[in-house]
Amino acid sequence: FTGTIPTQLGELTNLVKLDLKDNELHGTIPSEIRTMEDLVNIDLSQNKLNGTIPNETYHMEKLAKIDLSRNGLTGSISANVSMLKHLETIDFEKNKLTGFIPTSMGELAKLGEIDLEDNQFTGSIPSEFGRLTDLYKLDLEKSGVSGPIPSELGMIAGLKLAVFKHNDLTGTIPTELCSLTNLLLYVGCSNVKCPESCSTIICDDECPN
Repeated sequence: FTGTIPTQLGELTNLVKLDLKDNELHGTIPSEIRTMEDLVNIDLSQNKLNGTIPNETYHMEKLAKIDLSRNGLTGSISANVSMLKHLETIDFEKNKLTGFIPTSMGELAKLGEIDLEDNQFTGSIPSEFGRLTDLYKLDLEKSGVSGPIPSELGMIAGLKLAVFKHNDLTGTIPTELCSLTNLLLYVGCSNVKCPESCSTIICDDECPN
């Protein structure tokens, strides 16, 4: 499909899944999406959408999955994302999102997958992510984050994949992460010191001792 997302979609108030991925849609995400209160799954990935993520999106309380990846979305992720209490997957990779990654995402107890790869965020990885006990995938490759990797991530016993490559991270990889035996941790090692005992780490280049 080509063109814009019609505002009339808001009239489909009983719709549970909206899948418009891999088209040629452009323009903004209409705020009328807010009236689709039964939506559980939104997939608008691989289009040419621009503009910001409508604040109305964060009021869709039944959402379990939202995939807006591979578009040209700008602006920030609102702290109101914490209102999506049933959210299990959030995929905003390959956009142009800026600002801080909201610490309020740490309140989303059911969240299992976070993919914010290839954006333009600032600030650090929220330590509040350590509260996400169901999280198994955290992809922040080339997302713009900086500073140390929070040791609180080591509290996520089921974490299987964490990707932090191509960021301006500093300090030492927390030993708490090394204790997660099922974890594959990918880091760009030029600015990060790696404990010798951390066999889970896969680096882009040689780690300094």
